[in-house]
Amino acid sequence: MRRKLSYAALPLALLCASAAADQSTQKTKYLTEQEVRQAFVGRPVAGVYPTAQNWRELMSADSSTHYVEERGTFTGRWWFSAKGELCFQYTAEAGGGCFYYVRLSPNCFEHFYEANRGERGVLGLQRGLLSNGKMWRTDEPSTCEERPIS
Repeated sequence: MRRKLSYAALPLALLCASAAADQSTQKTKYLTEQEVRQAFVGRPVAGVYPTAQNWRELMSADSSTHYVEERGTFTGRWWFSAKGELCFQYTAEAGGGCFYYVRLSPNCFEHFYEANRGERGVLGLQRGLLSNGKMWRTDEPSTCEERPIS
């Protein structure tokens, strides 16, 4: 009897969990240009890509940036796109890209980029955006649950 009741309750539990997830997603939003500036410009940050590769970066107020990963150290520049993405352009070897940011906790952020056709990954708050990993400011303790050991 208990099993039947449990199986009957499963769809209701899934519906409630789905509604709760929808509500939390609706409350979460991408950071504005001003919020991104306050969170990252002039402050050292570090992160981990979905591939588990670690990286570090410092974005200066003059729009220059200094980026370090396993392939080397790269300099470049940063700016905001008309869509509100934070964009980077580095030397040819490191490329660049444009990203939206979500604050996961006081010092933990996830960044998303627009997916190319056919590309798969963890979707952002809007369809067509994929996760590019987590990051945190290194001048204060990280509040990310999972952080690589450097």
